Amino acid sequence: MKGLIKRVKKIKKTILTVLLVSNLTLISTGSATLNSATDSATLGEQATPSVSPSPQPTLFGQPQRTFKLDPTGSFAEDELIVKFKKDLPEGAKEGILSSHGASILKESNSKSTLIKVDPAKRDQMLKMLSKNPNVEYVHENQVGYAQEGGGSSGGSSCYPNDFYYCHTSYQWGIKNILVAAGWNYNKGSSSTKVAVIDTGVDYNHYDLGLSSSGGKVIKGGDFVGSGNDYDPMDENGHGTSVAGVIGALTNNEPAAVNV
Repeated sequence: MKGLIKRVKKIKKTILTVLLVSNLTLISTGSATLNSATDSATLGEQATPSVSPSPQPTLFGQPQRTFKLDPTGSFAEDELIVKFKKDLPEGAKEGILSSHGASILKESNSKSTLIKVDPAKRDQMLKMLSKNPNVEYVHENQVGYAQEGGGSSGGSSCYPNDFYYCHTSYQWGIKNILVAAGWNYNKGSSSTKVAVIDTGVDYNHYDLGLSSSGGKVIKGGDFVGSGNDYDPMDENGHGTSVAGVIGALTNNEPAAVNV
């Protein structure tokens, strides 16, 4: 009798298992059917031919930068910088870009937008976006290269040839911020006047002085102390150093060495 009861329990367990599996199969099949496109849905919409953009590298669904340069090496081959008109909604921006097969990479603090494009269609997209009334400007994401300056090797090849710039470490600050690269573009103007409110200035200094050829000091006044002699001669040295950073004569090594 006990054996018969055990057999009945096993049969019940088997039947329940079969029914459970069948129900899960039906649920899975029904879900797949509901999520698939139907003929009525397809026929109810007009088929619109579209051109899919070239596959773009993505991470978690977001476009990623490749940092590939155009053969000229002057700009990123698959990027453009766009500035949309002020107060244009984000949805409108995305709509404009998606209609051209482009996507947003990031926005800068200046509200310009870096976008990813198909390199083969970059020039065409550049023209179309430039004509869009909602676009303020658009251009390539250009690449800049630091120009070689002087001061690194010393000797006759060093420019400017100032002794402390070429042969010592005293001018480490100027080299550290790559001022020489900037000199390739601009070396300042003698028409610019800078007031140095400090300990005064050695106006006889060979790199600054009134007596030097091309000296840049405009003799100021002394407004500190009991004398008030209006003579700005520096007795500390700090003001002269500051004035030298701003407007010292350069490329005059012989004058420096002979002093």
